[in-house]
Amino acid sequence: MVSIKKHLGPITALVLTLVMLLAPSATAPLRAEEAVSGSGDIAPLPPISLLEELQLGPSSFFYRQTGRPDPFMPFLAIRTAADDLSDEELTGLRRFEPGQLSLTAIVLGERAPLAMVQDASGYGHIIRPGTAIGRSGTVESITTNRVTIRQQVSSLTGEKEYRTIEMVLMQEGEEK
Repeated sequence: MVSIKKHLGPITALVLTLVMLLAPSATAPLRAEEAVSGSGDIAPLPPISLLEELQLGPSSFFYRQTGRPDPFMPFLAIRTAADDLSDEELTGLRRFEPGQLSLTAIVLGERAPLAMVQDASGYGHIIRPGTAIGRSGTVESITTNRVTIRQQVSSLTGEKEYRTIEMVLMQEGEEK
């Protein structure tokens, strides 16, 4: 043992000494799983599978997932009115939410008022009262300097609610 201590560090030598002291010896008492045959030889029991070992334990709990909800998913899911329309293919201005459009012009005349909005790619679209915008928005009114959009949303309790979005026409030289 002395020659080992010279070549190894003091911590390694201490760990090695503890392992040798705590290692089971031939005179250790028999475990409950081992049986003694008539000749005094120790005959170990055959190994059992992990599943059998779990079922034999004092707390044999086994979770069956079939027919039960996922425990890691939230209890409540937030749904919007847009989720109800998600199967529908959107075209035209329905592809854009009001926040993705910028108001560029308003025309008021004898006929119904109209306005022009521009998408992120620079393409212009003409809107009138009643035009559908986004998944659940509708142009409600067009005045001299603003367009009002009414959008349907669902609350956490599932009730239908409406929110109003206003797009304001900026004058030349005016910043947001």
